Amino acid sequence: MQNRPDLIRGAMHLAGASMIVKVIGACFKIPLGAVLGPEGTAIFSVAYNLYAFLLVLATAGVPAAVSKLVAQFAAKGKPGEISRVVKTARLCFGCVGLLGSLLLLFGAEWFSCALGAPSAENAIRAISPAVFLVSVLSVNRGYYQGFGNMLPTAMSEVIEAAGKLVLGLSLAWWLRETGSPLSVQAAGAIGGVSLGCVLSCLYFKFVPHGVSMAMSREIGKLGLWSTFKHLLSQVIPITAAASVIGLVGVIDSAVIMKTLQSVGISQSRAMWMFGTYTYAANLFNLPNALVTALAVSLIPVVATNTVEQKQELLRKTEGRSLELGLLIALTGAAGLGVLSHPILSLLYGSGVEASAIRLAGDLLVILCFGIPPLALVTVTNAIHQATGRVGLPVLSMLLGAAVKLASNRILLRIPEFHILGAAFSTVLCYTVIAGVNWIFLKERPASLLRICRKPLFVAFCTGFFAKLTFMCMNVAFSEKIAVVLSVLTGGITFFWLASLVKISLFPKKYAEKKRKVRVNF
Repeated sequence: MQNRPDLIRGAMHLAGASMIVKVIGACFKIPLGAVLGPEGTAIFSVAYNLYAFLLVLATAGVPAAVSKLVAQFAAKGKPGEISRVVKTARLCFGCVGLLGSLLLLFGAEWFSCALGAPSAENAIRAISPAVFLVSVLSVNRGYYQGFGNMLPTAMSEVIEAAGKLVLGLSLAWWLRETGSPLSVQAAGAIGGVSLGCVLSCLYFKFVPHGVSMAMSREIGKLGLWSTFKHLLSQVIPITAAASVIGLVGVIDSAVIMKTLQSVGISQSRAMWMFGTYTYAANLFNLPNALVTALAVSLIPVVATNTVEQKQELLRKTEGRSLELGLLIALTGAAGLGVLSHPILSLLYGSGVEASAIRLAGDLLVILCFGIPPLALVTVTNAIHQATGRVGLPVLSMLLGAAVKLASNRILLRIPEFHILGAAFSTVLCYTVIAGVNWIFLKERPASLLRICRKPLFVAFCTGFFAKLTFMCMNVAFSEKIAVVLSVLTGGITFFWLASLVKISLFPKKYAEKKRKVRVNF
């Protein structure tokens, strides 16, 4: 019997890596925000948002598609087809990634002007090689994910983040000390992302990995073109659905500064506002990193259950995934919401002016209402994709993007809102996408209210005790010590209550014995 993907074990590997990556990312972006300031952070964000969107177009669907096909062929006992899928994906999507890198490299000047930030040209060029490098990484990650082996993906992500931290931050600091312009400092910082990708590629090149499976050996019957069409049929809709976060980032980059300038705000002030918004957005995306790890692990599990026509197990898996995703999102939203200003003050207060911290705190409070819908989008997208309904997330994403664009243009022009309008439009965008995804879920495991009961209870209590701890400790200690103690209290409360209401956060071992056979390709 083949080695079945383990949802929670795989999710734990990726969630653990995601936590490490986010900690490393915080150690990168927080001091970087102090080094570059709001305006330099805006330059960095414009280039990074553009890179993230093109990266999604070039590679985001690749690991999910490869993972799904590998899981399906593994369930059918066809290792030859697995090898064909991987080789075809490497060849074809490597070329797509190369084109993406060349587009950024030679189109940097045009992109920077189109996004209203001419000073971001050097930063866009510095990050251009990363598109090709990640296209190579994505195939390797998808292969191992297809067998439920999330450890190689997890390790490569940690190596990539660590390289970005050490090299990017060092370059930004050195360039500042040598008196380089702000645009060059931002380019040095973002160049660390490309260098981190190089280290991650070297990890896959020199570190061998085995895969647990047991099936007959046979030669793949699918040809190169047939395999590519099969992959492409999966990649295009998955990529379109996965591009929602990147598309939101690009819409923000393109619309916020231009719209603010159109109502009389100077370019420098608009850049400052956008940089402040980025401080809040960095924390807004933290909970979804863990939910994404769950969704990545969900795809091969659901694909395997679909092939084997195990409907009851499929419904249970989907219900468990939705409950876990909302548990993470609702608790994260509660914690960030009640401690938004103290957390931002702790992270950025030493190097950023108080007015920027206050504005970022207000933005984060608004964005917290979008964390649960974003988690629902992430999990339901994975369910739709794994069960073959790959076109639906595309339609919901396009509808959400239209809402985001329209609401941005309206709200940013209102004097009482200005940059706050960007946060409101983000919440509206993800709420619309989540609503459409949920309405058209093929076999809902339970009502959304029933799924949310336990997560809501845990989130409310976690936020309450975290806020109570902060209010008490802030009297006796400094604000920094008080917020650290509050976060620790919230973490302890979260794990205790999750176990109390019987939401499992740990994997169950399979009773059956597994044989380990390496599939070479």
